[in-house]
Amino acid sequence: MATASYLVEGRGDARAYASCSHGAGRTLTRQQARAQITLGDLRRQLREVVYPLRLERTLLEEAPGAYKDLDRVLREQTDLVRPLKRLRPLLVL
Repeated sequence: MATASYLVEGRGDARAYASCSHGAGRTLTRQQARAQITLGDLRRQLREVVYPLRLERTLLEEAPGAYKDLDRVLREQTDLVRPLKRLRPLLVL
């Protein structure tokens, strides 16, 4: 929600079935995220991203802190993809 997304070009590695990861992957389960991430944490993580305040409690389980660092994940698959464009989130609905 607050982490960038990337448009990437695949390198066609046959050993990886010409594929790559489609996201960073979770470090916390949804239940763990709800228990460990506070509303204050969520607000700090979303900073400038616009989202409906009425959904804050629901958004806890999808908070950026519940996921791996996307830039690190991308660096670890340079043999699979070439980043073309970094996209910054503006809004969560």
